[in-house]
Amino acid sequence: MRGEQQRSTWGEFFGRVFDPLRNWLELQPLPVVWRVAILGMALVFILDCAMAGKGLRMGPFYMLPICLACWRISFRAGLSLGAVCAILLAIMSVSLTQIPVSIALGNLAMNVASIGVLGGIVASFRHSVEHERRLASYDRMTGALTKPVFEQRAEAMLVAASAEGRPLLLTYLDLDGFKAINDQYGHEAGDEVLKRFALATRTALRREDCFGRIGGDEFAVLMPLHSTEAAQAMADRLHGRLTVALDDTAEVTCSMGALIVPPQGGATLKELMREADRLMYAVKKTGKDGLRVATAAPALEPDLSLFAGDRAASTA
Repeated sequence: MRGEQQRSTWGEFFGRVFDPLRNWLELQPLPVVWRVAILGMALVFILDCAMAGKGLRMGPFYMLPICLACWRISFRAGLSLGAVCAILLAIMSVSLTQIPVSIALGNLAMNVASIGVLGGIVASFRHSVEHERRLASYDRMTGALTKPVFEQRAEAMLVAASAEGRPLLLTYLDLDGFKAINDQYGHEAGDEVLKRFALATRTALRREDCFGRIGGDEFAVLMPLHSTEAAQAMADRLHGRLTVALDDTAEVTCSMGALIVPPQGGATLKELMREADRLMYAVKKTGKDGLRVATAAPALEPDLSLFAGDRAASTA
């Protein structure tokens, strides 16, 4: 019990120390990662040269920038960085320690082989982690993002849109009559409807759009806009394509609430999702199989209505 507590304490300590660095590196673009890896390798090499005359070697520390390159960039990048490092080490060994060239070349070959094995292990582990992360990020039945991942990416899109001064369109989608399909034909038929609907949605979206399954037969899409004037046409187009995809699914239709989000709206994602959901339910109360569009008003005062410009567009 005491040993487990000590391991837990050490794990928490190293987590507090290294997690911020790991998270920072994960968010950095590849050029920054390249610079960090090269600077790290150069620092270790300089220290190794300084210590060589005293009989101290920094060999294990070369693995840190090599593993970083294999993890964040690619196996080829890590192997290339390691090969350059191994060549420099061979040159340093011959010039500073006066070992025979044949021994230096043998060390070079063994170092490159070791780097290749280590880099392959790191790259393979990274691939496995990314595969598991993708599986955890997407709903297995529909291929849409899971709710937590959708919210995480949507938050990032809101921040980016605010910084760039671009509006967004948030849509909340619900399948009308879906419960009747499950009750009458079984859950297998309902699953097929969900798959068809999700496929039609993904096909209608662009690479930069964010599509998630919120729960059951409810979905959400967040789409960057070039201008707020394009929002109505984009919402109409999306709803129209989904309506066509559901034409032969035994009376299942789609109710859709669409919320235009100005770049400086100031509302949180939770508030925006709640209002888009309200718009969708307004459609369901007035006949279903329709679209309602509204604009999120700037949140300048706490007592001001957060949303304005509500308008309906029936596509029944």
